[in-house]
Amino acid sequence: MNGIGGLMIRLIYSSSLTKDQTPAQIEQYLGDCREYNRAHKLCGLIVRIDRNLLSVREGPEEMLRLYIDWLQDQPACHSLIVLASHQIQEPMFRALRLAYIEARLGMDLEHPKSDLLAQVLSMSAKDADQDYTLRAIKEFLHGKWHHRAPAHNQAKFMRR
Repeated sequence: MNGIGGLMIRLIYSSSLTKDQTPAQIEQYLGDCREYNRAHKLCGLIVRIDRNLLSVREGPEEMLRLYIDWLQDQPACHSLIVLASHQIQEPMFRALRLAYIEARLGMDLEHPKSDLLAQVLSMSAKDADQDYTLRAIKEFLHGKWHHRAPAHNQAKFMRR
C-alpha cells in the first residue's frame, strides 16, 4: 500500500497566514513544509489565495498526526480547520512532494494560467474521497473555507 506499513490518510485543511508574507517568507515556509514532507514520507499540495491556504497532505497516519503537532508550532498560520481526514489506498498527489499553487479569487478556472492548477483541475476522481478532495479545492478557489486573522493571531484548531 504505502511501502512502510500502516494506514494511508488524506488530510484536507484550511488555514490562514497570520500576516502578509513576503515572497522570501513564503519560500521559507514552503521549504520547511517540503523538508518535513520529505523526512516523513508525505506528499500533497497547498493552494494559496491572499492569506488563505487550503492544504492536502497524504501519507502514513502516524506521520500526519505528527505533522498536525508540528503545524501547531508554526507561528505563520492560524485558524486551522480540518475539512476531512480519510483513509486512502493510494495518494492522489504522489508525484508532488508539496506542490504550491498561488491563485486569486475570480480567476478564470476554465483557462488557468498555471499549468499545475490546470493539471489539478483536470484530474478525474477515482473514488468518493478523491471527488471530495477535488470539490474542496474548487470550492476554495471560489472563496469557501477562507478565514480572517483574529486580533491575537494565535493558532486555533477546529474540526468541521
